[in-house]
Amino acid sequence: MVWLQNLEILVNKGTINITADKGTGMFVETDGVRPATMTNDSTGTISIGDSTSESVLRTGMFTKNQNVKIINKGKIDAGKNSYAIYGKRCTINIRI
Repeated sequence: MVWLQNLEILVNKGTINITADKGTGMFVETDGVRPATMTNDSTGTISIGDSTSESVLRTGMFTKNQNVKIINKGKIDAGKNSYAIYGKRCTINIRI
C-alpha cells in the first residue's frame, strides 16, 4: 500500500499488487483544507485480486476526503468483492 498524509501529490507509475483482504493500493488523506491529487499514471497498474467476502473488501485507490482528486490513466484489475476506485472526485480514462 502507498499511503500519503498531508502532502499534495501521489503518483503510481509502476505496479502495485494487493494480496491481502482489506488491502488498499493507494490511499490519500488530507487535513480537510489543502487539496491533494492521487494518480495511477498511464504506465501504472494496480492488481487487486479477489477478496474472500464482502466484509473484507480490497480497494485499488481510496480516499474519504472531498478535496482529494483521484485520476486513473492506467490499469486497475479488480477481482471479486473488490473496488477499483472509491472516492468523491474521480477522473477515469477508459482504454479499449
